[in-house]
Amino acid sequence: FFFKQKTAYEIVDCDWSSDVCSSDLFIYLFFLSIFSLVFLFDKHNVGNNWTISEWLINYQGGFTRRGLLGDLAFYISTYFDVKIRFIIFFLQTIFYFIFIILTFNFFKKIKLNSLSRLSLYVPIFLLYPLARLDALGRKETIIFLFYIVFLILASKNFNKKYCNWFTIFILPISLLIYEPIIFFFPFIILILFLKNYNKDYLNVIKKILLIISPSIIIFLFIINNPLSEKGHEKMCLSLLTNFKEDCGMALSLLKTKSSITEQFIANFPYYKFSNLLRYLLIIIIGFLPLFILSANSKFNKQIKIISHFDNFLQLLLILLIFSFSILLFMQDWGRAVNIAYTFSIFTFFFLFKNNYINIKRSKFYLLTLKVFKNKIIYFTIFFLYCFCWNIKILITEKISFFQFYKIIIRFLKILISYS
Repeated sequence: FFFKQKTAYEIVDCDWSSDVCSSDLFIYLFFLSIFSLVFLFDKHNVGNNWTISEWLINYQGGFTRRGLLGDLAFYISTYFDVKIRFIIFFLQTIFYFIFIILTFNFFKKIKLNSLSRLSLYVPIFLLYPLARLDALGRKETIIFLFYIVFLILASKNFNKKYCNWFTIFILPISLLIYEPIIFFFPFIILILFLKNYNKDYLNVIKKILLIISPSIIIFLFIINNPLSEKGHEKMCLSLLTNFKEDCGMALSLLKTKSSITEQFIANFPYYKFSNLLRYLLIIIIGFLPLFILSANSKFNKQIKIISHFDNFLQLLLILLIFSFSILLFMQDWGRAVNIAYTFSIFTFFFLFKNNYINIKRSKFYLLTLKVFKNKIIYFTIFFLYCFCWNIKILITEKISFFQFYKIIIRFLKILISYS
């Protein structure tokens, strides 16, 4: 079932490394899933854990940002008399496995060549949460899940009404889970524009504004209703009374960084030239295979506004400029890069699969593939590029190396500790 596909989307004409990616992707995702299950289980009992503290945010002290799932976990735990940390572990695992399954289903019929395979296995994508455990199980996983479902409904197999209604009702819920998704709305707006496009494009724009208006209202409500100091104390007291949980880590930030202005002011000292230069290089290197593919893509359909771009790279850079404004309000720049890349690669392959773009083989593109035809050169580059480096969480932290080796060692140590 997993390895035999009737049809495939060919990224280019076949070369030695072109095949339907279901087999190697399935193995890769299978091992990521096993590692993630063990790491999440090991993490859920760690007291000073950012992931767990983020999931503990709830509405017991009044409305607050990112409190929806924490309140759900609060009531499930209370009703079934189960530890809230186990409920959080259970929810994290369910959401992560659904994301993995949908990711496999999304990419399984795509016929990859050497360059597109690099874009899929780049360490700032699927491997990143395992390399940086503070990112594993975070709420952006649910946002990725929503976006994949959104893309499925926006595909050529479904009527546009499904995509539109999903955006109207589900996107506001996603903001209640993780409000920074607002910075990635340009990707959603692009897909809505393509799905709803007709010759009267001004009406299409009006329709899109109407579709996303509930989400905008919810976002404005979130940023204008920070949790009060009294509400924060009440929430902390409820966690302490019911579950003996303190209000540290992410929970404490609701008090010290409750507004966008406070977040910007707190982050301002970290905007140093060395940090900015490092992350510029990280983005260029990490996105490079996808940038090359996007630069060699051409829009198939004559769509006003979109048709003015010579290739998808030009449009992608604009989307990323808007999206990376999130860096002004958070110190977790590693996570921000991971989120931006996830949106970017799913968007690119959605456009490809649905015939909005195709690949035009420039001289540089053909030269790259020619170099990669040497198996020794390609597999050396593939291993070094995809498994031997990664970025850390915070803006101030430097690049880490040999992460895949460290992941395996950490996995084995945890298994030995429980044996």
